[in-house]
Amino acid sequence: MGGRSGAGGLGATAGASGTGGFAGAAGASGTGGLAGTTGAAGGGGLAGTTGAGTCPCASNQYCDGGSCKSRLTQFSLPADTQVQASYITAGADGNLWFTAGQVGRITTAGVVTLFYPLLPPGRPTGTSAQAEAGIAAGPDGNIWFPYNLGGAGALLGSISPSGTLSDYEINDSIDSMAATWGRLTTGPDGNMWVVAGFGSQGGKVFITTISGTWSTIALPAASFGIATGPDGNVWVVEPSSNKIARVSLNGTVTEFAVPTAGSMPLNIAAGTDGNLWFTEQAAQKIGRISPTGAFTEYATSWRTYDVCQGPDGNLWFSEENFATQVDGALGRISSAGTLDEYAVASAPTGITAGPDGNIWLIQRNGRIGKFLTP
Repeated sequence: MGGRSGAGGLGATAGASGTGGFAGAAGASGTGGLAGTTGAAGGGGLAGTTGAGTCPCASNQYCDGGSCKSRLTQFSLPADTQVQASYITAGADGNLWFTAGQVGRITTAGVVTLFYPLLPPGRPTGTSAQAEAGIAAGPDGNIWFPYNLGGAGALLGSISPSGTLSDYEINDSIDSMAATWGRLTTGPDGNMWVVAGFGSQGGKVFITTISGTWSTIALPAASFGIATGPDGNVWVVEPSSNKIARVSLNGTVTEFAVPTAGSMPLNIAAGTDGNLWFTEQAAQKIGRISPTGAFTEYATSWRTYDVCQGPDGNLWFSEENFATQVDGALGRISSAGTLDEYAVASAPTGITAGPDGNIWLIQRNGRIGKFLTP
């Protein structure tokens, strides 16, 4: 289970498109739209104005010298990006890191560098290796991510801020080949926890130390989202069973059924309010669960995808108009349930709070966006 290291970026590109945002608050026909307030207490919607100065601007804009400007700046990825980017996280180095087949780094100024995952010893050159969806900052200051080898196994990789890559072959070869990998998190024990699903056969949490020593915990259902809770447990989302699972360090798994049937929960994040917040993709809701399993749900305009704790003390989440897969929004909800939505150009998927105090997002148009928080 030893690690292998190497280095090598693929060059850097820069340049923000400077575009983004919708001028108004329009929704696609038959999908609810974003033109009014939404279903949480004290909702916001996009009908109001915001910003200092004399110009009345839409909530996805701000006033600058008497002119309304978009809160969204978009950055293009290099032409040799393997696949569309999926998730993004903030690193200890002050940059943002994302997966797009490769692992990529983007500075807060928009400079992008791509890195290819390394292959384990003995693999022939040219073996397919692709980073999976999950990516997270580790306790060692590196960025961690799972990646597969085209049906020949799976690895957990890490990359240092300078671009040095290390990988650890997952010790359960049968499971690693059959797994659909989800998200990962630094656990309360200081190890990396990554979830995987095996269809009807359930799921597993793979736990590794920084040196690459593995252990596993079986889960009742295939899982995707994962977060470390304020209660010292790890919380896992089980989309197919419509449940949220609490996993203790000793391996005890306790499941809680989401109140809305068939809601398809997907991603989860710990809030500063002491609760866990999760997306309900099919139900078009954002949910909250307490450490004891008490639920609260809030309706949104479109399908919810990812969720993160924001720099402003609120929870932020991404929304997508499933009918078009083009329109989208960022949602913001307070611990009291006050919900606002901000239309963005091209639906967002993965999101994270950036070191610059803004929300960073992956978009369906293949770009990375920076959204200036109100």
